[in-house]
Amino acid sequence: TSENSKHEYIDIPVYHSISCDEEPIIIEHVNVPDRMLDRTMAYFALFADDDSMMNENINKGDLMIFNKTSHLENNDIGCFCVDDLCTFNKYHKDDKNDCVWLLPANDEYSPINVPKDKKSFNILGKLSMVLSDRRK
Repeated sequence: TSENSKHEYIDIPVYHSISCDEEPIIIEHVNVPDRMLDRTMAYFALFADDDSMMNENINKGDLMIFNKTSHLENNDIGCFCVDDLCTFNKYHKDDKNDCVWLLPANDEYSPINVPKDKKSFNILGKLSMVLSDRRK
């Protein structure tokens, strides 16, 4: 192999799930070529456990890679903790009503309203990449 074909990889922990109160359990790691992500950022991954974001082409079983951040812009897809629930949705800050809406991309799921004064709400990350299983 030539020197130009060598790639560095970013090792990303894959969490079983995320609890809002406990350290996440790592079930495995995935290595992604560093040319696909920003090496200066920290990442984590989760498998999509439902089809709530299917209209954003995220299907149950897909591996979602998030960069760890607590800042999102409207329409960013993020990973969130609300009370004891870990969820991934579109983020929408509603300044008029002084709240945040977490919006699914599937009409069978309801939006989640997060009041401004909700203490048990955290933004965990912003979606960077989805690895889809197309074997079906």
